[in-house]
Amino acid sequence: MPTIPVFGQASPQDSASLTAAVTTASKQYAQAMGPNTLLTNGPEYIDYKLPYMKGHQFFGDGSQQIGAVYFDGVLYKDVPLWYDIKLDQVVSQVVASPLKVRLVSEKITYFAFGEHTFTRIVTGSVADNSVPTGFYDLLVDGRARLLAKRVKVLHTKAGPNGIEGSFPEAVTYFLQQENRFYPVSSKNGVAKLLSDKKSELEAYARQHKLKFNKASRETSLAELVTYYNSVQGQLSQSK
Repeated sequence: MPTIPVFGQASPQDSASLTAAVTTASKQYAQAMGPNTLLTNGPEYIDYKLPYMKGHQFFGDGSQQIGAVYFDGVLYKDVPLWYDIKLDQVVSQVVASPLKVRLVSEKITYFAFGEHTFTRIVTGSVADNSVPTGFYDLLVDGRARLLAKRVKVLHTKAGPNGIEGSFPEAVTYFLQQENRFYPVSSKNGVAKLLSDKKSELEAYARQHKLKFNKASRETSLAELVTYYNSVQGQLSQSK
């Protein structure tokens, strides 16, 4: 199993620089991969978003991202990517072609772009099958891991001007210990699961005024689990 990197904060760039970087990376990808790469030999991806639908089915702002994919035992870099979180499907583009293809999920160990690394969890390969097979956003890695399952659904309804559609997004957070996954959403939930450092976690959350409402939950959960791993790391070094 390869080491899965967790991508950090990217340096701010203006839109012109970002566009130039994407163009350069795409050219490098085309030169390196050639037209018959095994990475993009999956079925064609058909964009199912219709004009009356608001929003989109992709993670992020819906634009092409340049990232990396660990696919069938090989790490591919500077790959054009989209992540359709409604279908839980990674999408790429055939070199020198407008054709988009669905990457074969079973061959992907992880993919990453921007600040996010998505790892594939396979039901049946873990002791606790409480999470479905799919891609999970790895927010914190270490003795305790924090993952996010991001989902979009397509809602349609009859409106005054015809059919209306939208893609509301939901996210569920999981704490992984060894091969077991537990849903978490609060300070108490984390402290209960990481009970060997319960008092330290509660004190840290109070001292740093961590909030676990919808707007702050992801950042606070990640900070608390990161703190737990740092304490465990200090204990290991002292032994």
